Amino acid sequence: MPSKTILVVDDNFMNQRMAELILEQEDYFVVKAKSGMECLMELQHTPVDLILLDLEMPIMDGVQTLEIIKKNKQWMNIPVIILTASADVSTVKEVSALGIIDYIKKPIQQGDLVHRVKKALQMQEHDDDLIL
Repeated sequence: MPSKTILVVDDNFMNQRMAELILEQEDYFVVKAKSGMECLMELQHTPVDLILLDLEMPIMDGVQTLEIIKKNKQWMNIPVIILTASADVSTVKEVSALGIIDYIKKPIQQGDLVHRVKKALQMQEHDDDLIL
């Protein structure tokens, strides 16, 4: 089975690098973006299987980025896992209503990240099987 491509969107280099190292150990191909705008540009030319999206970024935050992703017919079915330093209930509700598949509280824990990514990708594969 070919490796899955995961887009990690985080303005913090260390968070981005940590996620990259963990996911590459699991044989995922990792693409990185450090802003919401970079994320959208990356999506225009790179097919991805899952997006890990930080909420707190300058200029275009994760919520704004997610809104654009979910309105785009090409990207709307890509599973999104939110990365957040604060699991503020109102924010979690807001992004859940936009269609995230899960969220991960920072700092990223290896076992938690791997488990949630695998679960999200399995759910997506199951949904794809139902469509066929």
